[in-house]
Amino acid sequence: PAEAGGTVWCQYDESYWETCSTTKTFTGLADGVHYLYVMQEDAAGNNSTASPSNMAYVSWRVDNVAPAAPVISGPAALTNSRSASIPVSTEGGASLTCSVDSGSYSACTAPVSLSGLADGGHSLSVKATDAAGNTGSSASASWTIDATPPSTPTISDSPAARTQSSSASVAFSGDDGASFTCSVDGGAYSACASPKALSGLADGEHSLAVKAVDGAGNASDPATASWTVDATAPAAPDVTGVPSPATIATRVTAAISGEPDATFACSVDSAAYTACGATLSANNLSLGVHVIRVQQTDLSGNTSEAATRTWSVVVLNAPRLLSKVGLSLAPKTKIVTLKLNASADRSYGISNSVTALEYYNKFPRPKDSVTRNLSFVVGYATTVKLRAGQVACWLRVRDNLGKWSTWYRTQS
Repeated sequence: PAEAGGTVWCQYDESYWETCSTTKTFTGLADGVHYLYVMQEDAAGNNSTASPSNMAYVSWRVDNVAPAAPVISGPAALTNSRSASIPVSTEGGASLTCSVDSGSYSACTAPVSLSGLADGGHSLSVKATDAAGNTGSSASASWTIDATPPSTPTISDSPAARTQSSSASVAFSGDDGASFTCSVDGGAYSACASPKALSGLADGEHSLAVKAVDGAGNASDPATASWTVDATAPAAPDVTGVPSPATIATRVTAAISGEPDATFACSVDSAAYTACGATLSANNLSLGVHVIRVQQTDLSGNTSEAATRTWSVVVLNAPRLLSKVGLSLAPKTKIVTLKLNASADRSYGISNSVTALEYYNKFPRPKDSVTRNLSFVVGYATTVKLRAGQVACWLRVRDNLGKWSTWYRTQS
């Protein structure tokens, strides 16, 4: 209030001083800073301008301009995250209100944090309100959430379970628009395309796992192809039962064994190889040298060197006695003793033995004869005692191959 009898003076912005009442009203103020100086002058003409501290001063800002729309950074147009932290910038001192998915505006702060969002399209609208209460236009951001992984890829072509190839090609497909990542033998996943080519694979087990990745970055469960590389030929099979070095038999049955699940191919006497099982029979063999060759092929298709067995089919000579057969008679017992010394054909390393004796008791030979089993190695002498009253007038011996010698007449 003014001093009694005094006058109040006012200066508005850069205007001249003018008398004013205790209340000053302004209209039509422009945006910007405004100020008002107030002093009083007493009846004697003294005023408070001589001492600025005695003047009253007030300033204020007029702001009728709405702030600019905020700037929203992100999120990405397509994401697999069900939450978001969205940076928002605006003019200093302004407050923010937000609307999520076209809902009501409510106070918010930057960054705007959202969570629990479902798959599908989403939006965020933000307005800024300055200190003067002016609210600007809204800024909006839209994005799509896809947190559902794509389908597991389908592998349409891959190596056989066992292969001898050190390279491989695996073909696969997945959902439209999906990309793929691959892992070889349990290694890290990296981008790949179908078909995936591999080379330089060592012997052993191998695998290729494939995931489909959609535009939001979701990865499917892997589809896996597994196989074994085996480029090493097996050893030659084992062949047993072939006579060596010779036989009189014209039939041979050989037993064949090798790796588990291997198959065999056989050749007899240089004929073409044909499939054979674990037993090979060769019949009606002619006299001479014969050869069996057997190869085995493992599950990967590797074929071994041939196992070779060679033998001869021969005709052996009949046994014979090396000297005249001595016959003696013990006077008291009248037991006749024969002294025999036989030999057999030892061609091709075959050792025969004498296994039987056939003799006739009378001379000339009757129709009936007596046969006794013997067992002695050829080339060694043996004696044979006959029962009392028997006399061997004629005799012959048989070897273990069933061949009989010629008849011999005994000499006493």
